[in-house]
Amino acid sequence: GISESHIFAGFNRLDVDHTGKVSLHNFRTCLMDIFAEHPDASHTVLLAKFCQEAFNHVSGYSSLDSMFGTVFSQWRRMKLEDFGECMYRSLVQDASLEKLFRRERMRTQSLLFAAFIQVALCWLEERDYRKVERDMISLGLRQRSYGIQPAYVCVFQIALLQTLCQNLNGLSLQAEISWSVVWSHFVVAPFLQGLVDLDGERPAVYRAVKDLLVETKKQPNCIQNLVHNLHHVVGGFWDWNRLFRDPEHERQHLAMLLGFLVAVADDLDNGEILKARQRIRGIANIHWDRGVVPRHMLAFQHAMSVTFREVVGPHVFTHAAESSWAVFMQTEVLEILLLAPFAETQDRVEEWACEVGCRSVDLKAFSSLTTLAFLDESLAEKGLERLRAESGKYHEDLTVNDVIKTFCDESMQHPSWTFEKVVENYCKMPPARDLYLSGSSELLE
Repeated sequence: GISESHIFAGFNRLDVDHTGKVSLHNFRTCLMDIFAEHPDASHTVLLAKFCQEAFNHVSGYSSLDSMFGTVFSQWRRMKLEDFGECMYRSLVQDASLEKLFRRERMRTQSLLFAAFIQVALCWLEERDYRKVERDMISLGLRQRSYGIQPAYVCVFQIALLQTLCQNLNGLSLQAEISWSVVWSHFVVAPFLQGLVDLDGERPAVYRAVKDLLVETKKQPNCIQNLVHNLHHVVGGFWDWNRLFRDPEHERQHLAMLLGFLVAVADDLDNGEILKARQRIRGIANIHWDRGVVPRHMLAFQHAMSVTFREVVGPHVFTHAAESSWAVFMQTEVLEILLLAPFAETQDRVEEWACEVGCRSVDLKAFSSLTTLAFLDESLAEKGLERLRAESGKYHEDLTVNDVIKTFCDESMQHPSWTFEKVVENYCKMPPARDLYLSGSSELLE
């Protein structure tokens, strides 16, 4: 039941001499170390834990529980008022956001920023991810009337990571990935779904981004402007030179990246969503190995917005185009990159989604998924009932996206498991918690 990526990581950790073989002595020694920490665990659990630790070591990724542990423990060390003020100062350095906030209300606004993070993390501590998703969608819907634009989400994330870095005297790779995965997947994605009608707007977003990138690439000053803007993103990373051999290498890489994003947008525009996501996941390891971290990608997104405005002008890079770019980067690039290490199960579920050929999911459609995991009809019924309970959809249709989202979250909790084991465990277990009508979402009214 251990996934291939984790087996590969475990084997490489044992193969210290890179001979392609593992000595029995090394194998016994490593398992004994794990056994000392977990003396009551079975040999299967010990092997899974060893492979998980090896995977964590090479990728910087841990299980979802460990990520939450990092986020919650670091957040408890923050003083809300100080954190909010620091974040406010970071945000208003951006010209587009400075106009949005009134400095005479600095203390109130900074406390609201900190309170938003506090409430979001409190919801997540309940571990009822579907409820958090509904609350965030509802919050996004309400923000439409306040003039909040999708483009602001990127700047907020940069300011959040920058403020954490300042308050913690640095942010390790593992901590930055933990915060980025938790915030992007559980807060930003559903928030954007409420802020923008994603299901209705996606086709237009894909076409708009593809046309925008193609037009911008034609301009002779595109890469030159992008390089300059990358190095001047407020709160972004200033160590871009560490990623490239020299300025020419940087320009070549950025030109290749823009071409790559055109190909991704083209795949999405043609309805080849699985192909586009596999294309993105294919470069994830390359980027992490090069030292690219989430803040680099967020800074690129923001710098590219500035570049669009400079190179093709506001008549092409309209507010609608800017929103499309933000949605594309957040939902189809950054989140896919961040979740790439958990994609073994998600790939299988997305393949099923392409083959099932329907938007709504009934028992027949869900059974076709559980059959891929070699489960019988009774477990399919239990799994579907759990999915309805956690989604709160007793009297409306479940969608394919509900299934994809659920098993993505499930695989993040058990990253070393195979697709078959993830699906079987989900169908055997009761709902995460009983759904209840809560007024928690009113905290941000």
